[in-house]
Amino acid sequence: MSFQPPRGTQDLLLDEADQLLALYDASHAAARLFGFRYLETPTFEHTELYARTSGDTSDVVTKEMYTFQDKGGRSVTLRPESTAGVVRAYLGHVHDLPTPFKSYYVGRHFRHGRPQAGRLREFRQFGIEIVGVTGPEADVEVVVLGDRFARERGLRDYALHLNSIGDAQCRPAYREELIRYFEPYLDQLDEDCRERLGKNPLRVFDCKVDGRKDFVLAAPTIADRLCGPCTEHFGGVRSGLEEAGVGYELDPRLVRGLDYYTRTAFEWISTNETSVQAATFNA
Repeated sequence: MSFQPPRGTQDLLLDEADQLLALYDASHAAARLFGFRYLETPTFEHTELYARTSGDTSDVVTKEMYTFQDKGGRSVTLRPESTAGVVRAYLGHVHDLPTPFKSYYVGRHFRHGRPQAGRLREFRQFGIEIVGVTGPEADVEVVVLGDRFARERGLRDYALHLNSIGDAQCRPAYREELIRYFEPYLDQLDEDCRERLGKNPLRVFDCKVDGRKDFVLAAPTIADRLCGPCTEHFGGVRSGLEEAGVGYELDPRLVRGLDYYTRTAFEWISTNETSVQAATFNA
């Protein structure tokens, strides 16, 4: 019998465990300062929830979920992310909740990816959600909270990358344009990128092997193809961040891996080669 934890997990003892508790405390304090209320959702959900919300062709659903049948024959999945569960809980209790509903969570999540530096199969995630607001002010609030949280933890060497990935009105035409653009380059894309092109063309920009090739970098971006409402929304996000004193870099190739993401996408990237990531979206 081995006394090592399963691959992709870790034991936290003594000082490391104390540091985790301190980080939890800081997460609670930061969220409550902005008026968010704590909530908990189950560690596992019906598998259908993730297939319907994350997209049944997404990497998370097809490759990374811990899915099993319970003793009643029902398919359940350890949560790979919490947004789907939060929205389910909101809809299940909608008549008892305020609008907008501002909530946050801190807990364990599970993804069966290849373990690597800074990325485990069991990981802790601090997330905040705003339901019932469609304007740019919600995205601004989320980013400002995240930026303040990072700075209060002593983090300085990072850059905020910002993009809009459109919505159901303007993104379909852009997806078709990307497919046409990449067709002549199919033989230069690896299997993973070709699979992404067929399922979600925007994810080609996120390919680990081919994402930096010249023809990928030269591909059309969505920036000039946003519909009027998305352009106005993104302008409001940028103006709000500038008023709050939060610097950012426009990154037209920043995309997200789950189908429910729309409009604003953001990611903090460490300049010391360690990535601290986050994303936001509008329902």
